[in-house]
Amino acid sequence: MQRGYIKIWRKLEDSGLLQMHGTLALFMFILMKATHKKTKIGSPIGVIELEPGQYISGRHKLSAAVGLSERETRTCLSRLEELDILSIKTTNKFSIYTIVNYSNYQDCDQLSDQRLTNRRPTNDQQTTTKQTHKHINTKTNTLSEVSEQFDQFWNAWPTSKRKGGKSDCVKFWKANKLDEKSKEIIAHVAYCKSNGVWKDEQYIQAPIVYLRAFKWDGAEIQTESTDKPFDMHEWLMSKI
Repeated sequence: MQRGYIKIWRKLEDSGLLQMHGTLALFMFILMKATHKKTKIGSPIGVIELEPGQYISGRHKLSAAVGLSERETRTCLSRLEELDILSIKTTNKFSIYTIVNYSNYQDCDQLSDQRLTNRRPTNDQQTTTKQTHKHINTKTNTLSEVSEQFDQFWNAWPTSKRKGGKSDCVKFWKANKLDEKSKEIIAHVAYCKSNGVWKDEQYIQAPIVYLRAFKWDGAEIQTESTDKPFDMHEWLMSKI
């Protein structure tokens, strides 16, 4: 195993992992243990060839290494899969954990590629342009399938410099079937806006961070003038 460096990208903040400490610790451990090049290793079922960004381990061993219970480990692994950060292939002896897009972030040749950017031929630039257009089209298709409930959430979110990443929010919303929780989510956003929780723009996080951290789940909503719990149904009816 190479005892060098790993790269941590700032977009990790947008994933919501900073609010899920156990999940973050588990991901960082797998990231540090993942192989950085193709490697052949022995296993109970024979020789296995690992690709860059893969790590092989049993869940019991993984739990002990990070200091989590096996139940907590299962939960954290499920979250990483839901966030498209990790993919898992399981056998009856062990699991192979694959970091999604590992080469995009950890490729050792990346710095060399950056130094050669100005020397790349025109056809490389055309390829990059095509890939960018493809990415844009994908986002457009995603946004064209937005539900009415998501639109209500997005319109309720306060305007701030962090209000972005709509396509990521749509994907997460659909993957977690949040239409069913839309009334609860929108009521909590309205409460944060009107009761001083987001009294200044610096306290307003990115909507994708809010969603991935399930900030509304279990939150107590009370009015400022009374100890009476906030009546979500009453508030929603007043807006009709």
